[in-house]
Amino acid sequence: MTREAFHARLDALGDHGASMCLMTRDLLEQATRSLLVADASAADRVIAGGVELARQRAGTEEAVVQLLALYAPVASDLRRVVSALWIVGDLHRMGVLAIHVAQATLRRHPAMVVPVALRAVFGRMGQVGADLAGQTAVVLRDREVAAAAALETRDDEMNLLRDRVFARVADPSWRYGVTAGVDVALLGRCYERYTDHAVTIGRRVVYLVTGDTAAAERLGLRR
Repeated sequence: MTREAFHARLDALGDHGASMCLMTRDLLEQATRSLLVADASAADRVIAGGVELARQRAGTEEAVVQLLALYAPVASDLRRVVSALWIVGDLHRMGVLAIHVAQATLRRHPAMVVPVALRAVFGRMGQVGADLAGQTAVVLRDREVAAAAALETRDDEMNLLRDRVFARVADPSWRYGVTAGVDVALLGRCYERYTDHAVTIGRRVVYLVTGDTAAAERLGLRR
């Protein structure tokens, strides 16, 4: 394989990662809809979409193995190849978290999972998560370090929303019962973890572009 062909395949991996990220965004949007209006059809579409996401992950992993075997990259090229493998794992986990939200809808259907007092909060969590996924897709496509670093700001908003959910459940005035409390606490954690993976992808992009060891240490990639 020529160096030009190798770099073309690396670029294709980046574009594919951006496409997968937009897929997870769509899954989260549908999952949030299913949650807020008890839409079982939307929940079913999310779960079905997880099959395609898993297929794309497997295809990307196979492409990475082929690049390692055929080109034996070093230095910055090796960072790009290995980072692609890590990133596709984060993307798959984002999709799995969206599926968890959809599954919560189906478990309680036709009842509503989220009490009326928290529906606006979860609507906002879904919007923040989807927006962050869209921004992450741009980062994966363009590999812009500044845009990657900016992802953490939106994650801060998600953390605040999660804290609002936890505080509401822990408040003595909570009147929706233990089951509903457990449901919304776990769902809040799903949304939080979704954006955490998006931020991790941003840090991985910083690392693959710059070789920044501080970014690597935050990810646990170096000791």
